[in-house]
Amino acid sequence: PYPRIERGYVYLAQAAYQLARDDFDAALAIDDTLPRAYLGRGQARFYLKAWSTATEDLEEAIALNPDLADAYAWQGYILYHRGAYAPAIDALRQAISLDTARGEKDPVKHVHLGHALRESGRPAAAVAAYDAALVLAPNDVRAHVGRARAQSDLGDLEAMQVNLSHAMSAGPFDPEALNGRAWLYAQHTPQRLFEARQLAQQAVDRAPTDLDRARYLFTLAWITYQQNYDEQAIAILEEAAALATIEGEVIYEQIPALLEEIKSTQ
Repeated sequence: PYPRIERGYVYLAQAAYQLARDDFDAALAIDDTLPRAYLGRGQARFYLKAWSTATEDLEEAIALNPDLADAYAWQGYILYHRGAYAPAIDALRQAISLDTARGEKDPVKHVHLGHALRESGRPAAAVAAYDAALVLAPNDVRAHVGRARAQSDLGDLEAMQVNLSHAMSAGPFDPEALNGRAWLYAQHTPQRLFEARQLAQQAVDRAPTDLDRARYLFTLAWITYQQNYDEQAIAILEEAAALATIEGEVIYEQIPALLEEIKSTQ
């Protein structure tokens, strides 16, 4: 089974998720006690939008190997996307703790922890998580953007601007940097809405996954709504909702919430 597992992870890196899942299926058909195969299949199923079975795979991976940090991290990642921030934070902290015990360091786990903390209304703790990520990866665009948004929540606009500048320097065409810049421009400098909308559209055009595109479309719709183009904003949100529908549910609650708000004002 091991060559199939290794090839499955190669397919994951190439975004060939169906092929990856098939390889992990084949490995588990030979030996159903392999935690890395469950972990890999859980990741593939996440991208294939089969989150219930992805969660089951991750739980099985942890049952077989309670020290498998990446399985906890992926649990946290899915919980974060579902808006279950408290258990997401717990899972991500467990993943980081296991990494630390083995002397391993993964900035991505700290970034995801920062996102979950920020969305749960704890911007100061989020800044600390992003700081930890940036110690490990000083040019991590998502960490800089996340820290900028957390600093915005704290009212530290000077620090926000510094982090936005770092993000744009590290990845001038990175969609996460473009989206973050668009959001913060629209939030703090209404006179720059036209520029913010252009940035948001560029982020949408460069989105690597459906879920990223849905998030960037939400930013674009929110800015479009600020410009009083209600019908355009509704159309954008409907596209975002379709992309963010997992197992019959729109996972980003802000999308239907803004859609309802706009329709109620018409």
